[in-house]
Amino acid sequence: MKCSRYSTLLLHHICLQVWLAVSLITDALAASGQALIASSIGFVMGVTLAAILGVSFGSIVTLFTKDIGVLVIARTGVLFVSASQPLNAFAFTVDGLHYGVSDFPYAAYSMMLVGILSSVIATCYEMVLPHFSY
Repeated sequence: MKCSRYSTLLLHHICLQVWLAVSLITDALAASGQALIASSIGFVMGVTLAAILGVSFGSIVTLFTKDIGVLVIARTGVLFVSASQPLNAFAFTVDGLHYGVSDFPYAAYSMMLVGILSSVIATCYEMVLPHFSY
């Protein structure tokens, strides 16, 4: 089935919303667990969220849309959203720990590095995307 460009855009928006919701949950748990053993909690939480999203992402997507084109390509979104959760949990845990000990220079430098890397990845993605069709 040929998917339109709008289906891809809609799936991207759905993946972004699910990813942001889970990220904010992770951030809240990491912030509250700063005084505890945050690294192990972050790892367990990331793997658990990845497993939950991997199993339930198909159902979650149907809450946002009934478009067959989006549902067909949703399998690509589940890979990114689920696979990024352990790394996401680790990042929020380390971020929370550094803010907890007032290591603000680290936070500033890491934010700049992540911004640069994200820009490079987004630019490469835009150059490669037109060469693929669904």
